[in-house]
Amino acid sequence: MSDTTIDGAPVIDAADPSAFVGPSAFPSVTVPTFRPSCWSRGISPELVLEGYRQGAFPWPDRYSLSQNLYPWGRLFPCTVLRASHLHLSHSLKKRVRDALAGHYCGHPLSIILDCDFDEVIDALADHHRENGGTWISDDMIGVWKALHREGHAHSVGVWVDGELAGGLYFTSVGRMLYGESMFSNLTDVSKIALAALLSFCRLTHQPVIDCQMATRHIGLMGSEHVSGDVFMTINRQLTELEPFSWHQARNLSLIPFLRAANPDLLPRQPRPEQAKTSLIPERRLAFAGNLMVEVAAVRSPCNYYDTRISTMEVIPVSSSDPQVVLLYNRLIDTGFRRDSGYLYRLGCENCRRCIPTRIDVESFRPDDTMRRTLRRNSGLVMTELPLGELTDEQYALYKRYQKVRHKDGTMGRMSRTDVGKVLFSTCVDTRILEFRSGPEDENPNRLMMVCIIDRLDGAVSAVYTFYDPDEPKLSLGTFGILREIEYARENGLRYVYLGYWLPGYPGMDYKTRFQPLSVLWDGKWVPQTSFSADPRILDQA
Repeated sequence: MSDTTIDGAPVIDAADPSAFVGPSAFPSVTVPTFRPSCWSRGISPELVLEGYRQGAFPWPDRYSLSQNLYPWGRLFPCTVLRASHLHLSHSLKKRVRDALAGHYCGHPLSIILDCDFDEVIDALADHHRENGGTWISDDMIGVWKALHREGHAHSVGVWVDGELAGGLYFTSVGRMLYGESMFSNLTDVSKIALAALLSFCRLTHQPVIDCQMATRHIGLMGSEHVSGDVFMTINRQLTELEPFSWHQARNLSLIPFLRAANPDLLPRQPRPEQAKTSLIPERRLAFAGNLMVEVAAVRSPCNYYDTRISTMEVIPVSSSDPQVVLLYNRLIDTGFRRDSGYLYRLGCENCRRCIPTRIDVESFRPDDTMRRTLRRNSGLVMTELPLGELTDEQYALYKRYQKVRHKDGTMGRMSRTDVGKVLFSTCVDTRILEFRSGPEDENPNRLMMVCIIDRLDGAVSAVYTFYDPDEPKLSLGTFGILREIEYARENGLRYVYLGYWLPGYPGMDYKTRFQPLSVLWDGKWVPQTSFSADPRILDQA
């Protein structure tokens, strides 16, 4: 051994990934053999990425770690898992079938991508150390935590009863994935995590995972051996592709992907002709921006057109699940909204008449009529309150508003209990903006208007507004939207989401007065003024 080579392989510095030397000879062997192509003094995130691009990975042992040396190379033949070739044994199918229902031996189970990466890798390192493993050093843990912050290292954690029960972590370069390690505190949990990851990869066009070494565990799940030449070709092609948008998938449940990739393990669904009248919502995957999310398609008579059936795509996540807030913040700009304790969007068949809208607060300027409305209502006093139980005063105003403004509407027929459940319950940060007459009014402190809004990280979502119907000259409906826009501006929030616009539908065109108004069409926000509301387009799914 010299300072510059070890057994003929060069020694490089971890801070100089440009000096990395990858494998160049690919021996034809039947017994897996590791051959270093170079060694590094120390390890760094940049070196890991360069090494993986060249088809090598670090293979330290107790002695090399004591010298702060990392051998880089490959085991030949190479072992890979193809996302399209997942194999489940009979016993693992039972585990996965339970996981599809969110259970593990009768306990609640969740499988989450990139949820607390540090906890997963720390738990994995502790597990291996307790079982005699020494290869994962503190320096390596630090490097992969840095890679995670840079968007290159990821984890799949399996939580049972709210406790981390197992999982795995991996590295990504382009569209190539590199499996690092996995662990289980409960039987088969790491296998469930790997099955979920492969299902996710299959649906997100990431076809191959480099397993680095062959194990009985991955062999039973369908791994295969390929020659060095074949592996290097696959690796080069996939690492050069545009990477998946991992930041969009943080805290994403992988159970929907596991369901989509293993339909044979799902309970038998009713035939299509039965599904339309079935009370059981159809579960399916839906695209929302760069995400795929599981939704339950709930069909019911349309609230606007008597002859039509409405389909509401509901995300089946418990209102108490912290994922609700994360999903809402990420999906609001893809058309999802909140109703009481769930998130939804409309996904009707052969109809696109309900179009999501939003106002850009930074660009909005009130016109002359709106400024007069603001002046007329300048004496009203606004109070911001957290959403609480429906009060007698609020309910009385709601009933008066519905009786005058929406006499024949379904919301006018709701009982007080129904109003409390629909409007005064939430799963996110919901606020009430109460407007009352000022101290100079002949009837001071009179409740004039209630605006219910959801406050998100960068936006306000207008949920519902009701007001005194006996004051038409005040234009309280317009005033409410103007004050929501002011609220967003005062709190540094960019958008106000106004809900759905139905072009040409009576009473819906008021939203187009608030310009610049954008509408969501074919996955993009476009100016409403440039949007063509041709019924022949709107009636096509």
